[in-house]
Amino acid sequence: MAPTRYFLLGLRPEPTDDSVGPRADHALVVEALAAHRLSFAELDAAPWPVRLVTRCLGPSAGLGLLAARLVRDGDSVTSSGEDVGLWFALFSLLLHRRPTHTMVVHHLGTPPKRLIGRLLRRAGRISRVVTYCPAQVRRTEEVLGLPRQCIELIPFQVDGEYFRAPRDIGGTEPEILAIGREARDFETLFAAVSDLPVRVTITAHSPWRSAPAPSDLPANVRLRRPSYSELRDLYASCRAAVVPLLDVDYAAGLNAVVEAMAAGRPVIVARTRGLVHWLRDETNCLLYEPGDAKGLRRCLRRIVDDPELATRIGEAGRRLTERGIALERYPERIRHAVERSERLSPKNGERGVSCPS
Repeated sequence: MAPTRYFLLGLRPEPTDDSVGPRADHALVVEALAAHRLSFAELDAAPWPVRLVTRCLGPSAGLGLLAARLVRDGDSVTSSGEDVGLWFALFSLLLHRRPTHTMVVHHLGTPPKRLIGRLLRRAGRISRVVTYCPAQVRRTEEVLGLPRQCIELIPFQVDGEYFRAPRDIGGTEPEILAIGREARDFETLFAAVSDLPVRVTITAHSPWRSAPAPSDLPANVRLRRPSYSELRDLYASCRAAVVPLLDVDYAAGLNAVVEAMAAGRPVIVARTRGLVHWLRDETNCLLYEPGDAKGLRRCLRRIVDDPELATRIGEAGRRLTERGIALERYPERIRHAVERSERLSPKNGERGVSCPS
């Protein structure tokens, strides 16, 4: 009998309306898996032990406990991120549940995640990890002790049709767009754009992190909090998108990178330890060293002064979103990873890679 599949979504889903925002990747994954979705929304009516854990440890822990109480041995669970996936694995261990568990990993480097991860080593409650960042492959091996064959590196995804913009990136007053604030290096950005003949718009908000927005803005920099449709217009009108990052070992800023690429805009991004493997300097982006304001300034000048270079890099990024990181491919990649976890589970009697399950 086929296992019951669950998808754990570590957020409260918003209404899906393609006219308001891009298509939600998690909705497409749930459809591809034919899974039952459990999200923060289910915590409102959860049993009192789950509500107590939510109140004490946060919604990710509450969702992990809720799922661990529901699943049975042999079921198949996919978690949208390690924030909820680690809690689910811990509670399934405590409750003696043995489902197959495929976990998407974004950033395993924080002390609480490393602590829970080490508690779970050899416990067999994480079957397979999917990640976008080569550095997190190594981090997963270190923290969780999973063998390399149980860790899959896949591309990211973007709703390319939603962010598609006209290819003309000209204009008399160059507009530079900087998106997000997690792990952002605004000090370097401000030093780079000081006295440059450009206008810079920063949309410094994040649904995942509470990092502070920048203050003391230079005269040519403004701060905005746009809606999705307004953000799409900003991409369409900007000369380039810049993602100024601290040197972190996870793929911070990835949403901003792929959205700008989908809009056909050239991207300038810091060459961090968490750089994804498909970014190519001088091909589909321009890279500069983290903290190097002069290097970032040179990249900005090249884009502003050389429209042909800007067009070439922007078009290469757009082709990448159409062929390699299109949203339509992402659910199937996750489904294949989940199916590999299920096939290699000891409960089905098949022989193959010996991954914990």
